[in-house]
Amino acid sequence: MFDLLNYNDIIYHIKNYSKIYKLNKTNDWIQVLCPYCDDSTRKEHVSHGHFYISRFFNFCQCFRCDNKNSIKQFLIDINFENKNLLKSIFKYNLDINYSSDFKRGYFDNGEITKKHELFQLEHGKDYHTFINYLHKRIGTVDFERFLLYPVYVDNKLCISFNNSLNEVSTIRFIEDNNIRYYKLQNSVNYFFQKINNQKEIVICEGSIDLINLYKYSTLFNKDETFYIALNGRNYISNLSTIISNDFMIGNYNINIVFDKNIKNIETTKKQIQSKANLLNPSIFTKFYCPTISKDVSEFNQLALI
Repeated sequence: MFDLLNYNDIIYHIKNYSKIYKLNKTNDWIQVLCPYCDDSTRKEHVSHGHFYISRFFNFCQCFRCDNKNSIKQFLIDINFENKNLLKSIFKYNLDINYSSDFKRGYFDNGEITKKHELFQLEHGKDYHTFINYLHKRIGTVDFERFLLYPVYVDNKLCISFNNSLNEVSTIRFIEDNNIRYYKLQNSVNYFFQKINNQKEIVICEGSIDLINLYKYSTLFNKDETFYIALNGRNYISNLSTIISNDFMIGNYNINIVFDKNIKNIETTKKQIQSKANLLNPSIFTKFYCPTISKDVSEFNQLALI
């Protein structure tokens, strides 16, 4: 198992670089001054640093400027000269780079309203169909909050779901069609909130599922929970990215809500728990399924599994 404290040359170099060097209470993170912002030039509160280096994982992060990096790149940036040692330690992840997808900012939600107004003006009958479909699937919905609006794809009426980065995360056909979702060139997660130190995370498969969980489920405190839909993408790989981006440090509860018809559910649960524990041992995972029908979005009660 990788343990940074076993490499005396590296620890010696870090201590020489930073006048602050502390292990946290659980001895799994090293606190130093950040080389990427003005952390080291502060005149006040220089008794602590904001840059945290993982002892057991190739990851580090500044809680002042939000820089995220691999330990390998951090050591290169602070002029550690033994490149052969770095290559031998990090031979399986030479070019790891971390960046947060959730902290790049919001866009003007009023643009969603403009899309609705224009569509309703030009396509009144189809807009009525769009609204009726949403009422059937979601109930009354705040379009600006959930960042959804009507579009045409191949002359078929659809719902487009933006995420809070103004990326089109998924497009769902409303009309009867052999394919429920339009295949986007770049698939991304759907989330409509700003990440703001929430300790509860809810993850499910579909965007409509997610909105219904937010609106109707009483299991989660929506003021303290961050909601993410994977849009049919792989649970394991996406969870790794989500944790690496924003949940590497700290205690979190991750709640995975499966559709009832998911295959190999016990194997998937074990893989998710293993991956989460590898990336952040302070993450606690729970798993839920609908109790009535197979689909989360059908206003179902949820049960722990």
